[in-house]
Amino acid sequence: MEKTKEYWLEEIQVAEIKVEQLENQKILLLNRGRDAERRERTHRLIERGAILESLLKKPQILSNNQIEELLIILLNTTEAKQYLSSVYIDEKTN
Repeated sequence: MEKTKEYWLEEIQVAEIKVEQLENQKILLLNRGRDAERRERTHRLIERGAILESLLKKPQILSNNQIEELLIILLNTTEAKQYLSSVYIDEKTN
């Protein structure tokens, strides 16, 4: 039996629907990946903030600007620069 033009038009419509569904699935997967990255970053920020606060005697009396200034001062020391340099070198070799 020979297939008619209508049959092929219907097949095209079915294929277009499948393509649209796959495109939507791709968008959902990309969004899930971005959400996972955002959750990881949020978790990391919370952990690092907790570490910083645990090292300060009275963290609640320091403003964000004061914390930033303190970190700038500390990270500009020779020891900090050497340490970070070694960490970055180790990271490149792994």
